[in-house]
Amino acid sequence: MPEHKTINLDSGAVYKGEVENGIPNGYGTLSWPDGVTYAGWFKNGMQHGQGMEYWPDVAEYAGQWKDGKKDGPGELTYKDGRKNVGEFKDGSFLSYLGNV
Repeated sequence: MPEHKTINLDSGAVYKGEVENGIPNGYGTLSWPDGVTYAGWFKNGMQHGQGMEYWPDVAEYAGQWKDGKKDGPGELTYKDGRKNVGEFKDGSFLSYLGNV
């Protein structure tokens, strides 16, 4: 059964959420000093599964992650309301599916 903990990382980021054997596993949030925040699922200490990454004053990404990288379908929503939908592979756009 996972515990709920707060982990302060060397990078200055802070993880809050489910932990197994001292490693993020399950649902949690990861917040960096510059205000970027990820909320979603972790596996073996990395973003894995459904999650959302938020960049203050810029955009937010909602979609799939694998081994700490965007991987699978995702949607990028900008602060001005524009939305881009695409498919990611290993953290990079694989195909751009258009605006919504």
